Amino acid sequence: MKTTHEVVAQVSQEITETRQAFEAGRIYRNLSIRLERLFNSVPTAPTVTTMALPDDDTAAIAKLDDISATIKESETPKLSDEDLDYLLAHLAATNPKVRDRGAYFIFNDLLHVEAFTEKQMHYIKNTLLSEDFMFYHILEPKNDGIFKRSFSVLTLSALLYVNRTIYHTFSDEEIIAAEDRLATYIVLEKDGRGYVYGKGWAHVYTHLTNNLNEIMSSNLKRGSKLFFLTTVLLGYRRIEDPLVFGEDTRLAMAFSYITGKDSFYADYFLTLLKEWQADILLVRPEESQVFWNRWYNRNRLLQALVLRGDFPENILEYLREIMITY
Repeated sequence: MKTTHEVVAQVSQEITETRQAFEAGRIYRNLSIRLERLFNSVPTAPTVTTMALPDDDTAAIAKLDDISATIKESETPKLSDEDLDYLLAHLAATNPKVRDRGAYFIFNDLLHVEAFTEKQMHYIKNTLLSEDFMFYHILEPKNDGIFKRSFSVLTLSALLYVNRTIYHTFSDEEIIAAEDRLATYIVLEKDGRGYVYGKGWAHVYTHLTNNLNEIMSSNLKRGSKLFFLTTVLLGYRRIEDPLVFGEDTRLAMAFSYITGKDSFYADYFLTLLKEWQADILLVRPEESQVFWNRWYNRNRLLQALVLRGDFPENILEYLREIMITY
């Protein structure tokens, strides 16, 4: 079996080539088919290997409290490179008090008070997109690496938001590179858990939705945006876990925003729904948990779309039609 590095590199290259071909109009009708093949090509490692995750909860909480207090006390807060690395490392903590309500909350505060230098902004972005963060143990069966991966995705969405609204540090080329990296992540990630008992939120598809909103709000070309939209929806379709922790509602909100931008996006989204329905009509029920998880993930998402009631009428008509038949 190929190493994680080899798989990430190969899928990344194919994602970039596919996006470029789509933007150039060479595979407009076949994008979903080409992406499906890529999803199907991903190998799975047989076992979970040893991970190096933070296990200093008591010390970490004290350290994070000190950093947070310093931020609040300073009129112009700054973060040392050493403390920055500390925050990044503790995005991987399995204790939600350290990871979620600690390191991530502090990152969010620092981002919004413009505490990071331009150099640090680039460093954070590159770290979050790195193999050791966004793709940490990603080919292995369900494991605690999901927290490092998913919170890298979440923190990236916060980074993209403040870049768009405050910092204006990243070029369009860097945003496109981040999009390709996120698309690669979607292809490789198989863990769709929401809330994990004793360890808090993993919530991959909620965090990906935040990034979808940022990509759609960016200055990227429409082809690039549609490519990412397609990848997100295909990833949602293929997740084997029950997505029952609000992912459907968050995605419905994002899809509403996208289709409301103009008729071009609405028509394309309708095409994606029709592709999905055509695939559904070809399947037969299986005696498997994965089949029924995917089936009801679809039902919940369609219901969330209809309940919003703010989609263009042609999309609402189609949704009502297919929900009667399936």
